[in-house]
Amino acid sequence: SFLKAKVSGVRQVFRLWTDTYERPIPTPVHDLRPASATCEHCHWPTKYVGDRAQVINKFRSDSANTPLLSVLQVHVGGQTLGTYEVSYRSDPSREEIREVVLRRPDGSEQRWLNSAAGASGSAVDDEELREADRGEGQTEPEGGTWRKMDCVDCHNRPTHVYWTPEQAMDQALLREGVSADLPFVRREGLRLLKEEYDSQDEAIAGIAAGIEDFYSKTYPEIAIARASDVAEAGRVIGLLWSTNVFPPMNVTWGTYADHLGHPGFKGGCLRCHTDTMATEDGEAMTQDCTLCHQVLAMDRPASEVRLQTSGSD
Repeated sequence: SFLKAKVSGVRQVFRLWTDTYERPIPTPVHDLRPASATCEHCHWPTKYVGDRAQVINKFRSDSANTPLLSVLQVHVGGQTLGTYEVSYRSDPSREEIREVVLRRPDGSEQRWLNSAAGASGSAVDDEELREADRGEGQTEPEGGTWRKMDCVDCHNRPTHVYWTPEQAMDQALLREGVSADLPFVRREGLRLLKEEYDSQDEAIAGIAAGIEDFYSKTYPEIAIARASDVAEAGRVIGLLWSTNVFPPMNVTWGTYADHLGHPGFKGGCLRCHTDTMATEDGEAMTQDCTLCHQVLAMDRPASEVRLQTSGSD
């Protein structure tokens, strides 16, 4: 992996020097070190974690920008029952999963084939897996590429995170960069974020002007009395666009999907856990969400949800 990274780095320097690199930069990176040599130095799979609570904050696009909470009891668990190994065959983007093989600690296997995906391929073997992950510039083998699943197949954006417009607005409201008591600010922010702009400067100016125009025409009293809050909302929403969309690199909303969970009930878990992924006997890959988490609250108004930590009264 070290040698591959260095060779890839030389290639990248040449492409930068000659201005021949791809736009947007394609993902995933095929020369990353495996998780066993990186992530698992700290996040070791034999550590039993158990259940953890996850709170997801959202806001409605109504006049009050009503805060919403989803609360999940996530079954993080830990490797207590031996090593289960998952391998899969996919297209180069790893978005289209074509086949999955599960190897249990006792050596038995179970295989699922995606009837909605591309051409079928041969069964996985260890030698093929060792040579599976293609490097830059190599062509895709017929039927797809085999890969041994590890952390980054789901945690594919642990950093360099790109939000959706909805996530960006929710974070701005949650962190109080945008005043949540400005009527319909989430709705108008989303409308402006989803418009097309030719440059970041144009987006920043256009979004600020759009927010100011909305309040001047619809809520003139607020536009005057809270001019600084309206201006700050326009400035922050413009920054949301400029830190997630990069026209010179052809990067826009959704270019780099996050596979952690199932945002919008697509991608992520649902690349494999779908009724089109089935065994030869017709047994579909499980879609039981409770295997991963219990839903304690889903998009409920924050005023209706009471959270308390263990030991509190």
